[in-house]
Formats: sequence, structure tokens, C-alpha cells
Amino acid sequence: MFNTKIDEQEINFIAEIEEAGEKILNDKREIVAVCQQQNWFRESVRSLQKSEEEKIFMSFGISMFKIPKKNALKFLNKGNEELKEQEMDLRKNLKDSVMVLSQIEDSPGMKGLNLNPLSSEERKAISDLIGD
Repeated sequence: MFNTKIDEQEINFIAEIEEAGEKILNDKREIVAVCQQQNWFRESVRSLQKSEEEKIFMSFGISMFKIPKKNALKFLNKGNEELKEQEMDLRKNLKDSVMVLSQIEDSPGMKGLNLNPLSSEERKAISDLIGD
């Protein structure tokens, strides 16, 4: 017969794995929400750039204000930059959460998880070196 009795240690191990997995899923949800907001900001900026109006109405909370288009563009671009920083932080947290889960499961981890893209200076240096 099978032993259906589960040790306290096994329950704690499974709970740790579940918590780490839930954190990963929450981080992914937050990244998706931030990316959707970034898309909305980009759409708004593009719409304003196409507009010929000098002043536009912009909503702040429950109030609408008529402001110059250039100020609205500055505001939207600043918000988009803040969202990019927030997304980068969330992605870093996601990588950390995945590493924690790998450690809990005692697995070797994901190869290449901590790779970063080349900067524009690095790409230019490689391009100059290769001759493209």
C-alpha cells in the first residue's frame, strides 16, 4: 500500500515552490500591464503628432484641462520613460524570481537568463571591427 502521510518538510517545500511560482506569474502580469500602458502612451503621442491643433484637452484624474500640445507631448514622453524604467525593474525582478525558483528546485537554472543586449556603442564597435 501507498503511504499517504506527507511530512511537514515536504509540505513546506511544495509551499515554497508555489510561492515562488506565484511571484513569477504576478511579475509577468505586471509587465503586461505596464507594456499595455506604454502602448497607450505611444498611441497618444502619435495621435498628438498628427493633430494640427495647438491646444488639446487632457484628462488628469476627473478633470479636463486645455493645454498646449507641446506640453502634452512632454508629459506623455516623460510618462513613457518612467514606464520603461518600471518595465526594466519588473523584468529584473522576474529574472531574480526565476533564479530563486531554480534554487528552490535545485535545478541548474536557465542558461542565458542574465544576458543583456548590446548597447549602441558596443554594436557600433563590433560593426566597425567586422567592417559592416
